[in-house]
Amino acid sequence: MKYSISQQMNFNLFGIPMTGPDICGSIGNITDYGQMCARWIQIATFFPYATSVTDPSQPDNIYELDERFMWWAKAALYNRLSYVRFLYTCLFEAS
Repeated sequence: MKYSISQQMNFNLFGIPMTGPDICGSIGNITDYGQMCARWIQIATFFPYATSVTDPSQPDNIYELDERFMWWAKAALYNRLSYVRFLYTCLFEAS
């Protein structure tokens, strides 16, 4: 997660604005998968593009998370909707 921010900034410097990380991606035994996935969604709201990639045994959608984490993720997505017009205007100007 920490490196996804610097990778996004590097891609932008190289002129590739429409990139983003695979969120909720994990393989193996995670003690609190819901919290990790909700945190990924929170940070991914600031990237222009994000895809959800998970282990098949883990929940893949926001509505499948525990209720506490589902509300964290929904709040982050509502936050993204408040500035999405500005984000895509910037992407259009960059291209």
